[in-house]
Amino acid sequence: MSQLCSEIFLISGASRGLGRAIATAFAEKHHPLETSFRTNNAQRQQTKARFLLVARSSRDLEKTKKEILEAAKDSHAPQHFSTTSEDVLCRPMDLSNIVQLNSNIDTLLNDLNQLRLLDEKNNEYTDVQQHLMFVNNAASLGHLGPSWKAPSLQDFRETIDFNITSSLWLSVRFSKYIRSIQHTSPESPTESNQMMQDNPLGRIESRGTIVNISSLVAVSDDFDGMGIYSMGKAARDKYHALMAREDPDRINRLRILNYAPGPLETSMTKNIRESSGLDSSLKSEFEKPLLDPRDSARRLVKLLASNNFENGAHIDYYDLDNLDGG
Repeated sequence: MSQLCSEIFLISGASRGLGRAIATAFAEKHHPLETSFRTNNAQRQQTKARFLLVARSSRDLEKTKKEILEAAKDSHAPQHFSTTSEDVLCRPMDLSNIVQLNSNIDTLLNDLNQLRLLDEKNNEYTDVQQHLMFVNNAASLGHLGPSWKAPSLQDFRETIDFNITSSLWLSVRFSKYIRSIQHTSPESPTESNQMMQDNPLGRIESRGTIVNISSLVAVSDDFDGMGIYSMGKAARDKYHALMAREDPDRINRLRILNYAPGPLETSMTKNIRESSGLDSSLKSEFEKPLLDPRDSARRLVKLLASNNFENGAHIDYYDLDNLDGG
């Protein structure tokens, strides 16, 4: 008998910075993520990692795809772990466009089904188990400076639409999708119809995880001048924590983690340094040596592999100092 453990990663904001680092870290890891599946040691197990990458820039997504394939090729993982070009889909998409958001998410769910179908078509395995993970990473800084100096209603609304409305609706739709492929009973005929549209396969045992990329600003009062960004992160944290608590089955069919990656050296940090709106004392904090996104991404992957976190928890990079190898 042979078993396929298929991992499918949907990563928003995957074209650079932390999103790219997380994608690469998943590709280079040495073992499949912890799952709730029953594994028969007598079975020969292969692990397959697949990726759906989402961001505005097609060119930068292709760079991320290249890094994924290089990382998988150079990995010291056993030969039963593999990722090929067919396993990585790039989906250029503007997730800040609320008018098109539902349609865009329909496209993403169809992409996930296409990646799942690759397992469906493989007759070599008697047991196929899938772990689908959504890394909810895409976000923008918005206005920097005193909150009362927000430049316009349009700017205010666009930032909230992207950082909160779009982000949370993506998690809601992903959550419904996971329920549909796990055959969980829908709450209404309308929801049932949507689930049937989202899930044409219906034969593979699956589980899901949402990783909301959080921040220290979501829980700290020390970031004056970053009001709209802090508010967005706090709202996302709270909503995802409640999603975990409201699991109707209380059996962790959908695992949820709010992960604060620590102060990272990214293009977002560069924008903070160049801002004229922030207090000099706060800006000076971003002038200090910051973390490499790759280090934070690898620590996140180790945490997910251990599965050692309370569902819906907020965990910071520095909370994991005792994590093996961290």
